[in-house]
Amino acid sequence: MCADMKPANSTTWRTLQNIVSTPTNLVVEGGREVPLTTAANHLVSFFKKKAVKHPEAKEPQAPPRPTSMFRAITRQELVDALRYIKCHRACGPDDVYNEALVHLPKVARTALLRMFNRSLSRGIVPREWKRGTIVPFLKPGKPAGKVESYRPITLTSTMAKLMERIIHGRLRHLVTSENQAGFRAGMSATDVLMWLRAQVQPTSASKTPRTSAVFVDFSRAFDSVDHDLLLQRLQKLNVDPHLAHWTLNFLTDRQVRVRMGHRHYSRTEVFTCGVPQGTVLGPLLFNIFMEDLTADLNRSGALHYFYADDLTIVARGRDLELVLKQALDMLSHWPRTHFMDVNVGKTNVCHFRSRRDAPVLRYRSMELENVETPKLLGVTFSKHRGFGHHTKSMKNKSLKTLIKLSAVSNTLLGASRDAIRCFHLALVSSSMQYACPAWFGIASDTDLDTMDSVQAHGASLACGLPATTNTYDSLLEANVPSVSEKAKYLTFKAFLLSSLRGGPRAANVARCFPPSSEIGKLHTEITAAYGSVEPLADAPTLNHRIIIRPWTLEAVTKEMDDAVKKKVSGEAVAHRHPADHEVWTDGSYIEDTSSVAGAALIFKKGRATKQSLSVERGARAFAHNAWLYMPAYVALSPTSASTVVSVS
Repeated sequence: MCADMKPANSTTWRTLQNIVSTPTNLVVEGGREVPLTTAANHLVSFFKKKAVKHPEAKEPQAPPRPTSMFRAITRQELVDALRYIKCHRACGPDDVYNEALVHLPKVARTALLRMFNRSLSRGIVPREWKRGTIVPFLKPGKPAGKVESYRPITLTSTMAKLMERIIHGRLRHLVTSENQAGFRAGMSATDVLMWLRAQVQPTSASKTPRTSAVFVDFSRAFDSVDHDLLLQRLQKLNVDPHLAHWTLNFLTDRQVRVRMGHRHYSRTEVFTCGVPQGTVLGPLLFNIFMEDLTADLNRSGALHYFYADDLTIVARGRDLELVLKQALDMLSHWPRTHFMDVNVGKTNVCHFRSRRDAPVLRYRSMELENVETPKLLGVTFSKHRGFGHHTKSMKNKSLKTLIKLSAVSNTLLGASRDAIRCFHLALVSSSMQYACPAWFGIASDTDLDTMDSVQAHGASLACGLPATTNTYDSLLEANVPSVSEKAKYLTFKAFLLSSLRGGPRAANVARCFPPSSEIGKLHTEITAAYGSVEPLADAPTLNHRIIIRPWTLEAVTKEMDDAVKKKVSGEAVAHRHPADHEVWTDGSYIEDTSSVAGAALIFKKGRATKQSLSVERGARAFAHNAWLYMPAYVALSPTSASTVVSVS
């Protein structure tokens, strides 16, 4: 069986997952194992208790029937939503798979679009779309015998998810805060971790002020979202009444049941609070709900960053104790009005690089635990400089996985060499390289050597080499890069991307990687061959991609004249920032003059203007457009006839 394991086979990964993962199909009650159906009933009762409306919360009042003009869902919105559907995913209670929706013929898509518009115009969600099946996932490091150790992930109707994706496209522009990185395009957990590193990392220019951070853990955050307050928030943001009415109906009277194994189900329960985890719209609604807290914390003067429901508050300088107390006082008031609790037992504080007696911080008269190795989003920081604790935890985790992986790596009867190598890269190497921009440059050479030795151990396992084989030889034989080299590449890539995006993220990477650092020196060395590499000072920076609301543009149909189609297309392009244009070139350049020819098509107020370009010192940037994404970073020196200030 092991010899037939292939990375491209889904059965192989399911078998490997059963070997590597911890069993999660048993719930122990009173020291004894219970049947799966009984366990499912225990879990659904526990999840329902978490999603019960607060006694002081008001019942959501259905908004009045919308009188504004209904903005129908366009066929293009449906096509865009179908394009983002992922196949080979689990179906919901209706047993409709994504593959069926992707391959719908034109007539069926028209009928589906008509049904979506009818649902949105009336603000009514079909009952089948509000049914869900909860698949409990064991939280990392939690005992499988306790019901509170499981995270509820809901499987819902695939047609409901398709409709949610369309609604998501019309609501996502409401989340504008730079302090939320969870569930947002172009942002990830690495942004939060690099932000924290930038705050606590000492600078050589001057004496670094004292820095303290509070890591806040919310209890039942997604399950505590009050529907009435969420509706008020949507109305405050002037959301289309049809969208607000549909969203409230989508969240009301949701019926769920828990599935254990493949065919053991619990009884059906009705949830009256919260946003369902596992849906497309749930995370966005949660971010919208938390925008009020972000605004309150900004007024307190404390720096903070969200990743979904993980909140980190940072204060620096002499008044950090006062600033953190004000932030905690504001944080204690907000849950009372929004019916969301803070788990004080899991909320802790760390005073970085402080050798004096740490100030005592309290939340509602309860003292917060002072820790020296706080853990945020899977990365363990240290009170003092270094990442030794994170390295140790990654080593222990990786070695446990390698021990389990050795069960299928016999040189005679085990899986093939390429298969084991693929398993190692997916299960071990990727976990060690996780969020490497947050620790690369701070981790010591000893830490890097430790992770490289674990990488070499996995490489030796894949190739069937003796355990005493040299680290370099093992990596070379398996064609696997060392963790230090891969982390350096990924960190440099993140450095360039964050620098291009500008704003707070560019400031964070500039602080994390000054010119004297290894990444800073590498950047200087590479960009020296490109002439002028100063940032584009004249062009405003776009932190996020421009989102054009589809209902603000005139709908285009195939019956329209070409002139009308061209006009509407020009208006769509004009929504982009006037300083952001595309330049086309064949990549050729003149060696003697170091110049290159290009052309740009610029839309201004719906009218197209053609311009020819002759760019000095930009030839190599065009010709070597695949080398470390440098064309997007090089500041070109256009001639007097050119007004283009950015290159894509």
